[in-house]
Amino acid sequence: AVFGLILAALDAFVLSRSLRSRTVLLAMLFVEIAIGLFAGSKQIAIESFIAVGIVAVYVFGKVSKKTVVLSILVVLFIFPLVTGFRSSIRSQTTGSTSASQAASTLITDFGKTLSNITPRSLFIDVPAQIAGRLREINNVAIIRQKTPVVYPYLPWDDLLVGPAIDWIPRLIWTSKPVLSGGVTFSVQYYDFPPSTNSSSAVTVPGDLYLHGGAVPLYLGMFVLGIMACVIDFAVDSSRDLRRLVLFIPLLITLLFSENDFTTTVLSVFALFIAASFASWMAFQPKDS
Repeated sequence: AVFGLILAALDAFVLSRSLRSRTVLLAMLFVEIAIGLFAGSKQIAIESFIAVGIVAVYVFGKVSKKTVVLSILVVLFIFPLVTGFRSSIRSQTTGSTSASQAASTLITDFGKTLSNITPRSLFIDVPAQIAGRLREINNVAIIRQKTPVVYPYLPWDDLLVGPAIDWIPRLIWTSKPVLSGGVTFSVQYYDFPPSTNSSSAVTVPGDLYLHGGAVPLYLGMFVLGIMACVIDFAVDSSRDLRRLVLFIPLLITLLFSENDFTTTVLSVFALFIAASFASWMAFQPKDS
């Protein structure tokens, strides 16, 4: 979806710049945000704004103040809406939820969120929630506190073997273990009951520290820093706007740094493959 939005934005802002292309972009943006809300995912909805917004900044050099203000208001509204929607769904059932039930609940919560908005809730309470959501130092701190005093270090070679294991399809390896580090982390470090299917952010620094302490942490962050510098130079989109197809997904992946080291590394490689394929499909010469 992010690739599609980036390509649609490039078409609307740079290539055809027609009314039709801009209508398609708005329709895609609306649909993707709706999917994010329906799925109870703030990240999906916000990623859509980020993708289109970055393309606009690169193309036009700046964005109008009205657009910035409107985008901020939409993001501030999304947080309480999704939070209320999740709470409503979880209070109704402990099993699966039908699409019609979820849609009805989402519409009801949309009205509730709209009616409960006040200047304080919108500009003080919601930004405080966003700041708390983005604050990941707590997860690293509790890992530092309980490791290895309560829980021993994990084998450092898991950092090397993990990516290889993740690439093996379960169709081939039927007994492949379920790698749900966030769920295990919630149960062990935050004392969540095992029956609670909730995942906490391990983060890349936290995961590196889990696998041996300071040495894997420093080495791993140094390697990631070098990788980030190389990628930043290689996909400098100011020289070629087509590189935004890779740059924006990579930026989003690194901004939402809740994943562990293995997942982050795999995501970067997967994005390279997907972005290369998307670029090849989208920017082929007309005579090919």
